[in-house]
Amino acid sequence: MDETTIPADLLELKARLDDWRAGRTHHRQPIPGDLREAVLEMSRLYMPSLVRRILKIDPWRLKKGTANKPARSRKKPKTEFFTLPPDAALPQTASSAPAPVPSCRLQVERTDGSRLSVTIPTLDLAALKRLCSDFLHS
Repeated sequence: MDETTIPADLLELKARLDDWRAGRTHHRQPIPGDLREAVLEMSRLYMPSLVRRILKIDPWRLKKGTANKPARSRKKPKTEFFTLPPDAALPQTASSAPAPVPSCRLQVERTDGSRLSVTIPTLDLAALKRLCSDFLHS
């Protein structure tokens, strides 16, 4: 086959690709599966340079496509929540103070999207309540 001869099946696929390109809703729309398979088949039958030049598509890039890849999902890290005790349960004297809690990270978010993140070495419920109240009501 010389350089000027283009196989009929390659020209037919070019017409199908041109029709799809003309009717797609946006420029980066993925190639439909049947056209993808047809391009890969042509790349097995003909030289990749010919397929790339005629179809204006790189068959090598189609092999890395997302046709058979499962969708990735982002998993959020599991967050542990600590429920603050009601006012009556707050320690009033040093003798009734609970055992110290190891350091923890507190994140409070307001309805406007503002966030406050604090890492505290020990749990001081009275100070924590004031901090949260001041942040939430400001």
